[in-house]
Amino acid sequence: MGHRFTYPKGILFDKLNDPSSYSSWRAYGQSKLANILHANELVRRLKEDGVDITANSLHPGATVTNIYLQSPLLTGVWNLIRPFVIHILAGNVVKTVQQVSLTH
Repeated sequence: MGHRFTYPKGILFDKLNDPSSYSSWRAYGQSKLANILHANELVRRLKEDGVDITANSLHPGATVTNIYLQSPLLTGVWNLIRPFVIHILAGNVVKTVQQVSLTH
């Protein structure tokens, strides 16, 4: 679902590093959309070349990244509910970047 929360015009290729139009939520959505488009294009090119390989784009779960750490709303909410969530789900809710990189 994150790919749906990008900028209204989609990926802003000409403003990737423009602080005047930056939004952490929109940048997150933009990055998720880019991941999906990349996987789709890779599949298209591989198929065109006759290569029988599947490429997928998946969400590894909630991850503590720089976008997360720079959002007062997200960190505030997480710090508030974390003790309850960790107790209920035995700590498997939010992953570190290192843990996500191991996702199979």
